[in-house]
Amino acid sequence: MAFDPEYGQTLASDEELESLTDAARVAFGEHVRKADLYDAEQAIWADVAQAKMAAVLDGSLAVGDLLTDRFVRGLHADLYGAIGRGPGGIGYARRKSGSRQSRSPLTCVLSSTRCAGDGSTRHT
Repeated sequence: MAFDPEYGQTLASDEELESLTDAARVAFGEHVRKADLYDAEQAIWADVAQAKMAAVLDGSLAVGDLLTDRFVRGLHADLYGAIGRGPGGIGYARRKSGSRQSRSPLTCVLSSTRCAGDGSTRHT
């Protein structure tokens, strides 16, 4: 599949820009592309995954801890906190304008239920 030469050059929406932390705005500069946000998220996810795996392997993070609400919330903050403002990072502005999630992230992941107001259904 061939991509258009402009693929990934779309500028971030006003809503996405409003959700950025001040530090992220400085790092990204004036013209923030959606591809820039995606690349930054992917780099953070890789770093966080490596750190969490190392913690499990060295015993400082027990496998049982992975199933706690505290871990899931902390993981979410690790993944999104450096780039986006608010509890959920970049997507916070989208969620805050929609329906509020009344269940914990872990409950949503482990059950077959609608979560985060996005209409998606999570299955185990």
